[in-house]
Amino acid sequence: MNPSSCITLLASNEPEQFDWAVNDRLDEMVQFNLPSLAERRRMTYLYFDTYILKSAERRRPIKIGPFDFEKKCEELVQCTDGFSGREIAKLLAACQASAYASEDGTLTEEMIDKKLRDALESHRKKVEWRAEEER
Repeated sequence: MNPSSCITLLASNEPEQFDWAVNDRLDEMVQFNLPSLAERRRMTYLYFDTYILKSAERRRPIKIGPFDFEKKCEELVQCTDGFSGREIAKLLAACQASAYASEDGTLTEEMIDKKLRDALESHRKKVEWRAEEER
């Protein structure tokens, strides 16, 4: 195989956990920081659009309850400081799942608030575990 025809990409929040032999074979390492406020805002709107709003194009559309969409997205942006892009995506996917699991397929503000609390607790535990490992 021609070496230039193959690319291997590894992504990790903890690259120091890679075996030294793996690191030795990497040509280049690129660090991706956690998303900034502006990046979290773009991701929140992107994933809300992807998982919630565009569901109307699917067989089972999600209805949106009576709440201020812009205000709720901004609240999510403010509350997710320190979250990775993946954590933000999982939060909005969990909101989608809650709506689909509801009797009438409606996403309510209360559902979003519950999923946000769950995500914040999960994130807090991850940070705590990471701190314990570093001791």
